[in-house]
Amino acid sequence: MPAEKRAVRRSCAFCECSLYREEMVAVTKNVEERKIWIRKLGTKFSENCEKTADPMVCLTHFPPKKATNRKSKVAPYKNGIPRNIAGDYEDDDDELSDSSEDEVEEDIDMFEDTTGGADDQISVDISTTFEYVLCNWKLLLPIISKCHNCLRHNIDTNAQPEISQRCVALQIKFFCEKCSNTWNWNSSEIIEKKGKPGPKQFEVNSRMAVPIATTGNGFSKIAALCRILELPFFSKQRFHQIMKTSVKPAIEKMYSIQKEEVLQKLKLQAVQDDGINLAGDGQYDSRGYSAMICRFSILDIKTKYVVDFEVARKDRGGNSMELEKVGHEVCFPRVVQELKERTGLPNPIKSFTSDRCVNLAQSMKKWPNIEHFFDSWHWIRSIRKDIGENYKSTVFDRVHNCRHTGPPHNSSMKSLDLNDKTDEWALKSLYSIMTKGNRERDLNSVSPHFATSALESFHSLANSYLPKEKFYDKEPYKLRSKLASIHWNALQTDEAEGRRKVEAKIPYFCKTKKKIIFKSRKTPARNEWRFRILQFATLRLSGYVTDMEVAEIRAAVEQNMYSTTNAS
Repeated sequence: MPAEKRAVRRSCAFCECSLYREEMVAVTKNVEERKIWIRKLGTKFSENCEKTADPMVCLTHFPPKKATNRKSKVAPYKNGIPRNIAGDYEDDDDELSDSSEDEVEEDIDMFEDTTGGADDQISVDISTTFEYVLCNWKLLLPIISKCHNCLRHNIDTNAQPEISQRCVALQIKFFCEKCSNTWNWNSSEIIEKKGKPGPKQFEVNSRMAVPIATTGNGFSKIAALCRILELPFFSKQRFHQIMKTSVKPAIEKMYSIQKEEVLQKLKLQAVQDDGINLAGDGQYDSRGYSAMICRFSILDIKTKYVVDFEVARKDRGGNSMELEKVGHEVCFPRVVQELKERTGLPNPIKSFTSDRCVNLAQSMKKWPNIEHFFDSWHWIRSIRKDIGENYKSTVFDRVHNCRHTGPPHNSSMKSLDLNDKTDEWALKSLYSIMTKGNRERDLNSVSPHFATSALESFHSLANSYLPKEKFYDKEPYKLRSKLASIHWNALQTDEAEGRRKVEAKIPYFCKTKKKIIFKSRKTPARNEWRFRILQFATLRLSGYVTDMEVAEIRAAVEQNMYSTTNAS
């Protein structure tokens, strides 16, 4: 018997009264809708929303439709008071009609069926929407087994099928016992190539193999899914054969094309700005200090494009901490050489930013013409940590501009008074923190670009292709890293060209800043690069038949021949 939900009382972000969650609705996270709510409920409501990650509002501040359908795009009453319910509701509904995101209902169980058990019914043009559909075999077989020769003579017969599985595709040969008519039926189109003898490839096989690879999945999970659905699927050997012969070359081709486009954009930027600023960081394949593989990536700070990367594998008995340096010493000279050849500049790289890694600092001494910076995030974080150890609560007053003419006029903090012992102690504590160790000297090396934050975002995306819970050897790790690089650079291109925009701000608690901050949720990416890889793989597959497939077909023919001989 399922456990009952615990009754939780929440405070309303508008009237601040305490009610149960069932009597409230979550504040919308859509940017445009929230602006309308703030305009209706006032600035105090906006301030209360910033104090918590999931603010809620009483349903009494909304028209009745909001209580019956909490996902409806209905704004609250003006000042939360129901004056003219009908008119207010109609205006609000029109005002929100163009919004693209409903508020998140956090009190709805994730497994609850809100549709009453009915499946979604949407009218679509199947000729332009779908290429393949799932169909029950028991419903399909009676239709495709009809003998058209007998039907022309008003005889309804069903032929006997002889089914051959070709990976994901099915190839069926029908034989009608009444008229001896035979015909073939394939569950997928066949990829033809003029002048190519021998067996052909089925399109659905590449259609299935490419998405498995380009979405970061593997054979085992999809094979388990197909077993549960009772769908035909690849054998493990056949899947890896297709990956090796068609999918991997297609991914490498897409990576080369995109990398050339990125280098061309960086060439124009370097010529215009007399050089570019790069950042680099490494990511290990496992947590802790037992990593076997490290990928060192180099990123352009201005465009956020991943320029290049290098994958290094630890030797037997080697040290994991040296892998980042090994990747840098291979990747960085390659990037410098490529930019020199394209731009013609003697020094196309103005600066390079990394984390505070001693090994990288030693490697960068080989490039005296390139200024080496350390990431500011690590430097600021260490100061925050020391201040937090001395004070129970810290308040930072952000100074946006300082010309040493006096304290900021709009400052929320009082000025320090050295005659006050408390202020004097605070000043001495802050001074000791800022002069601790080599902080004054290191300040000259702090990067002004806040550079490695974009690299951390790239590493987060790469985790979907290279989860740390699973081990990949060097070559598979390199191939999946190329997919992550393609995906990341495609996202940056979409954002730069205005195709991917911010649609909502999502609050979450930041451990570093010790407060709630907002992350931008953007419109879904188009991911056209996956379709281009599919095209490249299909073209390559059309001109190549593996020895394994020939052996499988030959075995099927021989088995059929022997069974026919034994029957006679």
